[in-house]
Amino acid sequence: MADASASSPSREEQQQKKHERVLLHRRKEQEEERAREEAVERSREEAENERGRRRREVARWCDEQLKRIEDERRRRREEAERDEQRAREEAVRRSREEAEKERRRRYPDATSSSSSGKEKNNESTPPPPPPPPGPHRRTAPRGVPSSGAAAAAAAAAAAGVRHSHPPHAPPQHTRKKQHPPRRTRSKIRVVIDDDGEQQQQNDDDDDGQPQQPSSSSSPPPPPPPPRQHQQQPEKEKHNNDKANGDEEDDFRVNSEICPHRAMLGLRARGALSAREIHAAFRATALFYHPDRRPGVSASELELLQSQFVVAKAARDTLLEAIVGDGGNEHGSYSV
Repeated sequence: MADASASSPSREEQQQKKHERVLLHRRKEQEEERAREEAVERSREEAENERGRRRREVARWCDEQLKRIEDERRRRREEAERDEQRAREEAVRRSREEAEKERRRRYPDATSSSSSGKEKNNESTPPPPPPPPGPHRRTAPRGVPSSGAAAAAAAAAAAGVRHSHPPHAPPQHTRKKQHPPRRTRSKIRVVIDDDGEQQQQNDDDDDGQPQQPSSSSSPPPPPPPPRQHQQQPEKEKHNNDKANGDEEDDFRVNSEICPHRAMLGLRARGALSAREIHAAFRATALFYHPDRRPGVSASELELLQSQFVVAKAARDTLLEAIVGDGGNEHGSYSV
């Protein structure tokens, strides 16, 4: 009994020690589990922090790249605008130079006179003295004695000499009278058809008079006043020069400045004629046809083509008005 009582405490102690060992083992497992969880949480936090740092770095790099790209685009846009501005200025300067060259080529006298006037203004030279009062002196025509010969002839006439003209010149009363050329625009030899080809056509009447419109509504032109048969050579030359100058001005106005207005002038006179319309279109085509202006610039060629198209449209409209309102294509139409 004593042995059993002695062995029982030992068994209880063994069970208690075993229980303590189990508790210690569980506590140690719990601590290890807690340590593993803390390590996992710590590693998770570190990974999250690393991802955040990398995200921030990537965002900062993207912002820098976007800013650099935007700056590059802005710089290229500004350079393109500057290049375009320089190109526009260069085009304007080139067009002005071409226009100035064309003006000098067409009107060399006006250019030389303007340049000489500018040089005179730059040099500040005083203007020439005005001519003495008296009749305007004109250059004597061929066969008329000069001022010295005229003075000698007047002295000889005062002395009673019968013949006052030089022996090599015929008397003035036997010279043939020179009439100024007719001021008409109906005689046009060069013809340009609708296709732009050049032809020769004689558009004159038998008696040299310009064609009158066949409309009975237009009044006949008044007869010309009688000319003086005895006309001095000096005044005759003046009339010839004046008539030639007027004809040149009419040709320049009708063929260079605004030729398509010649067709509008036909309507203003009260009658339309197909022949007159074709003549006005020929005068237009002589100046505005693109094939007759080689070597012009692109802007001038475009202007010529547009003016030529306007002239053709005006001609077709007038011819349609003649035919559509009861007129004849080869006859006339009263407005």
